[in-house]
Amino acid sequence: MNKIVILFVFSLTFFGVFSQTSEETVSNVCPDNIPESETAFVETIAAHINKHHKTEKEKITAIYCWLGHNIAYDVAKASNLSRSTTDFYDKDKAIRHTLAVRKGVCQDYAELMEALCEKCGIKVYPIYGIIRDHERIGEAHAWIIAYIDRQWRIYDPTWGAGYVNDGVFSQYFDFKFYDMSPENAIKSHLPIDPMWQLLSYPVSVESFYRNDFQAEPSVQFFNFSDTIALFFQKDSIQQCHDMIRRIEARGIYNQATVDYLTCLNTSIENEKVHHFNNTHNLL
Repeated sequence: MNKIVILFVFSLTFFGVFSQTSEETVSNVCPDNIPESETAFVETIAAHINKHHKTEKEKITAIYCWLGHNIAYDVAKASNLSRSTTDFYDKDKAIRHTLAVRKGVCQDYAELMEALCEKCGIKVYPIYGIIRDHERIGEAHAWIIAYIDRQWRIYDPTWGAGYVNDGVFSQYFDFKFYDMSPENAIKSHLPIDPMWQLLSYPVSVESFYRNDFQAEPSVQFFNFSDTIALFFQKDSIQQCHDMIRRIEARGIYNQATVDYLTCLNTSIENEKVHHFNNTHNLL
């Protein structure tokens, strides 16, 4: 699967206090924790999960549970992130760092979950967007979608790990943000690219800001399933162009969208340079 690798930096985004899943429910659903000796690397974590779990749903449940119980939100890092950047970004190195220090911001959670899913044979894609957290709205955030049982499903491992209150992170595992329905997810998570809403009638940016999620009469039916299937048949440059087209058609309303478009355009240029260099190295 083609994958666009970009760096999209997030300021502190989310944490109010949400309703939590009871500990009794969590203990009945979450598998046994992975031995500490097997958690230093993505490969060893995934190997343990693949050994003890067979279905896609079992595996992604184990991944979500492990992240929620073992990775803390890095408040200090979040407070120092204020802008996007097009500097070189080593995604694998960032993932290794998250595992080493056992903390990160939303992009770190999403990328680590993405890497674990891929090692467990689960098709996954990182989503970048803005969030609504009570009175706070429009700040950048990252989560993932995964293809489970032949259906795209929405997971937010960051919000599932706990919450921040007065600048202090409290780890409180929550299944509320596991396999969220598109209709519920859109109330708090708005992807910058409307395709990833997974809705037949996508919500507009204006409606998200108004907190109005009724279907708009002017919105045409959108076959997101076929569009996503076609998306994954294209190369990374074509994917970027498609996302830019959809985003610009919906309008540019905030800094997170501007930053993401900058990252997509930079990715296109980087891919062109990479292709040019590879072509000439063969001559």
